[in-house]
Amino acid sequence: MMLPFDTNIFPHKRGVYIVGGTIRDLMCDRTPFDCDVVVQGDPAAFAKRLASRTSGRLVELGKHGQTMRRVVTKDLLFDIMPLNGATIEEDLLQRDFTINAMAVAVSSGSLIDRLGGRRDLASKTIRMVSADVFCKDPVRLIRAYRLAATFDLSIDADTHRVLARETHLITRSAGERVREEFFKILQCAGSHAYLADMAHSGLLFNVFPELLALKNDRPPGTHPHNLFEQTIASYHSLEKLLDTGAHPKKRSADRLFQDVDDARATLLKWAILFHDIGIPTTQT
Repeated sequence: MMLPFDTNIFPHKRGVYIVGGTIRDLMCDRTPFDCDVVVQGDPAAFAKRLASRTSGRLVELGKHGQTMRRVVTKDLLFDIMPLNGATIEEDLLQRDFTINAMAVAVSSGSLIDRLGGRRDLASKTIRMVSADVFCKDPVRLIRAYRLAATFDLSIDADTHRVLARETHLITRSAGERVREEFFKILQCAGSHAYLADMAHSGLLFNVFPELLALKNDRPPGTHPHNLFEQTIASYHSLEKLLDTGAHPKKRSADRLFQDVDDARATLLKWAILFHDIGIPTTQT
């Protein structure tokens, strides 16, 4: 696998691995902006020497005992972490999904993929590494959908079953982490399908309880859909308009959306998702 940098910048190569999302992105022909590096030995010394070799800046992130060293260079960010376990295989077993549980040994260039992450990428599948991944870190519940939306993947049946059972755990996650994952979903084209699936599993309503009231509110008369179903339909229509506006060669009934940038598009999606949440509490 062709890495996006010369590994000779590393202080040493033995016991050093490129892991996780970096490998996944490269397999999807995406250029990573950061590189996750696992070091067997002293990650602090490794990071310090890497910063010196690259004229980069060393930053320590996280709490005491869970420190990650980041080396900021001209071209890339390197996140340096200690090996989580006795071997790289043990480390990969602690990760969330198989597509994120691959590594390349820098010393040999060989791919380490005991859990079938490459196979799952080829079959466009998100599969949990183990049944307790969501208990270990509940933000992985929403990350499953974010990865699915980003890479156009499907969550496999067993993973979806466990996810649906554990959706209540998301309330234990820090709000800023959930927000980051959710906004990344909104930034994806076709995100309405993933929001609908999040609603089906119950996760969306655990993140935003206000939306559950819409699901239980059906307008008077003969309208066949409740307010939440109407919201998702409106969201879908907005996405189609935004997609049309992003492609000047397509005919658009409303040219207003042709100049909407990504940031504004995300805010528009956010606004339409919540535009009806006041109705259930204001009806008399």
